[in-house]
Amino acid sequence: QMIAAHLYEKPRALSESRAGVTPELSDVIARCLEKSPAARFAAMGELEEALRGSVSAADWSAAQARDWWTDQRKASAEPASAA
Repeated sequence: QMIAAHLYEKPRALSESRAGVTPELSDVIARCLEKSPAARFAAMGELEEALRGSVSAADWSAAQARDWWTDQRKASAEPASAA
């Protein structure tokens, strides 16, 4: 069932499940996740342009982005806590 969903179902918009993600940025991410390769960005330059054009881009400095990625890597490396 999960494999079928991955192959055929469109994911929910990230802006619906993550606070602080603008609908504009969510649209860029959704395009990256399109099932059809033809619907995705054809080149990294296109993706970069779309990201730079998003409202969110002005809110981040390069240092903030680097720190965010560092935190994400640390969090993903930590074992999940038992609930």
